[in-house]
Amino acid sequence: MSAESVVQAAVLAALRGGAGVNGGYLGPPVKATVPFAELGDLLGGDWSVKDRMGRELRLLVTVRDAGERPARVQALAEAVGAAIEAVPRDLAGWLIGPDRLEGEIN
Repeated sequence: MSAESVVQAAVLAALRGGAGVNGGYLGPPVKATVPFAELGDLLGGDWSVKDRMGRELRLLVTVRDAGERPARVQALAEAVGAAIEAVPRDLAGWLIGPDRLEGEIN
């Protein structure tokens, strides 16, 4: 399986498993009760090195709510972010690396 499909499935499972929303959907749902999370485009680029394959993935997640208070959407967005961060780092033959460089670059 491609890195894109593996990560997409893992993130959808995380969103459907809670995260304070009523569901996670791949693209705009036909019928859904707010609040929900919508998984948008997933962009991937080759990041392979000499001895191993690699992909850089960028994922778009939109939180939809009908509430009038921005604080609720912000809280939902934080819960969705935490659910995504909790996705296991070892996924069906792919390892998710750190999302930022540690230490200093000189």
